[in-house]
Amino acid sequence: MDIARDKKVNFFINRLSNFRCDNDAFRRLIIGRSEFFARAYDLKESLKSSVEDAKELNNEQRDELLENIFVQLCELAMSPSDTYEVFDLFVEYVPEYFENHGKNVEDLLETIGKDPSNATDYLNLQVRESIFQACFFRALCVFMEQTRRFDAFSQSEYAYTIHENDSLDIEWASYSELTKSRNRRRELKISDTTLAEADRLKQWRARTLSKNRGYVRRSKWDSILLTTIPELSMIHPIVFKEDKFKYHSFGRLNTLYSKLHEAIKSPMDDGHNERVHAACNAALAKIKTIKYKNYVEQCKHFLRQIDKNKQFYGITLCRFEMAHSLYSITDQIRIILNATSEDDINDILITSVILKDMYFPKVYEAFKLIEDFEDMHYCVHLFNTLFADVFISGIMILDELIDESYFGEGDSWAAIFFDMINKLSKNVLYSPDDIDYATDFKAKKSKEYNKPLKHQRVQGCFESILSASVLMHYEMDAITDYPDNEYI
Repeated sequence: MDIARDKKVNFFINRLSNFRCDNDAFRRLIIGRSEFFARAYDLKESLKSSVEDAKELNNEQRDELLENIFVQLCELAMSPSDTYEVFDLFVEYVPEYFENHGKNVEDLLETIGKDPSNATDYLNLQVRESIFQACFFRALCVFMEQTRRFDAFSQSEYAYTIHENDSLDIEWASYSELTKSRNRRRELKISDTTLAEADRLKQWRARTLSKNRGYVRRSKWDSILLTTIPELSMIHPIVFKEDKFKYHSFGRLNTLYSKLHEAIKSPMDDGHNERVHAACNAALAKIKTIKYKNYVEQCKHFLRQIDKNKQFYGITLCRFEMAHSLYSITDQIRIILNATSEDDINDILITSVILKDMYFPKVYEAFKLIEDFEDMHYCVHLFNTLFADVFISGIMILDELIDESYFGEGDSWAAIFFDMINKLSKNVLYSPDDIDYATDFKAKKSKEYNKPLKHQRVQGCFESILSASVLMHYEMDAITDYPDNEYI
């Protein structure tokens, strides 16, 4: 028994109670990675000792400290002495990126002062930087989503505020307004209408929002968090006003694979395969009812709403991409429309399955170049492992530094974190104006491939991408052999 190491690891375990997260799962992960977390504790102490007086830091120095924490945590996790050497595995497969962007090679080489033989070294640094930035950005988002430093609200309190304000605009849904409504609600009798709205919200969250990546199950008393208010505001027309507009596909997409999930997790008896295949057939039939043009209108509507709330812009855009995969779906549609053979189409469909949870565009662009699908899947697995180490250790370290006023007195830390998230989102995610929805794209033909492409139409491409992970369960590939792999 290493008492000193256990004491360091317990620092992270004891801090779990300050977050609304799956404490048991996080505790198991921390204990299983005790060597890394002990070293992360030493890193924390080193960073603190490098600051002479935390209260004298200005905002620029606090930004530097914030970034430095996650850069060093990433380097620590990637270091050769750790259990996985992630860096080599990530950069080994990406020289093709440079070739695919050949029109910019000469200008780029002139800018960085390197000859072509060293171009890959530069690219490797860019990929590594993209990985650092993605971990940094998402870890800050998780902190703001799960910290108990913000009050949480019950569904009835939230519904009461909706009813009282009688507005669907995202601007009203402020933290302070909810706090005021909470106090008024305690003095007034809640109407049956408000209770009915709260019940509808509960049902909607359980049926639809709970299927989103990043969703954390919570009790009914603290189910509405500060950072989810803008997201909920966007779906008010659906939940409360029944204004279906163009986004009836919203609910269908979010629940598309629910039955398949249940079938896969059902008992491994004689009827297991039959249940899985029946769920696959149901999902494939449902996909036919989801129109790409409605998906596009839905996404455009949500993006307009996201842009209205500048404080929560980065977090809400991230949650949107996690739920809708807009960047990857539109990218894959363009690739399929340009494909000149069925083999090319099949390759991108397999890629779409492996990278379906990779919602950071720059990391996605690097990983999709990996030709070997087993290597591609393994890199995704390693990225997820890296991110788990970095964000769990990072948010616990931030929690202590806030207590010790490294980011200012009172709640001033919140403004620093929100500003950093919004700044990072421009580089880590994308600008909505840059999305090419390919709604008027005409497919190309090849002299070597004169038959009409099976997925030539945009709608056909869209259906094929949604169907790929379902069809994978009919013909399981070798890439499913790796642990922790879930295609849906």
